[in-house]
Amino acid sequence: MSSSRGRKLFIFWGRSCGVLKIFDLRASTLLSLWGLHEERINTIHCMPDDPNIVVTSLVARTFSVWDLRSISRDQPKSLTTIRHGGPIHSACFTPFGSFLATTSLENTIGLFGGENYEEKFLIPDKNLNGEYISTLRGIWGWDDSYGYIGKIQEKQKHKRKRKAQKISGD
Repeated sequence: MSSSRGRKLFIFWGRSCGVLKIFDLRASTLLSLWGLHEERINTIHCMPDDPNIVVTSLVARTFSVWDLRSISRDQPKSLTTIRHGGPIHSACFTPFGSFLATTSLENTIGLFGGENYEEKFLIPDKNLNGEYISTLRGIWGWDDSYGYIGKIQEKQKHKRKRKAQKISGD
């Protein structure tokens, strides 16, 4: 699920059957319903400056960028679809829309840039996300400089008690 910023109050959500729905909160009506994919949509994210541009991520190892103004109901066509090495947990735009970031089961964090997000930079991130049901999703700070992603550590065989440490803000 994602929401648009600005004057328009829309909620976007994906269904397990690959359908994208858009709901207008002010009018309390369903605006659009498109069958974009044949697989489950994991995440939907709106471009911060233009809520007509959205990205969807799939278990099918792809993410797609869509312009909602030009989607045909009969044959939806994405602006671009990029294949990933593993099922994608999430895909999101950076705050200025310059890049897309992905988290996936292939133990990488992906950063995609360029006009059609064809420039790819993968950061190794060994995670135990295959052992858990929940997925890891990233969020961005207030600009394109900082991203934050959780991490699942390996289970420790022997647990030790640790004293709490004071964190200073030097």
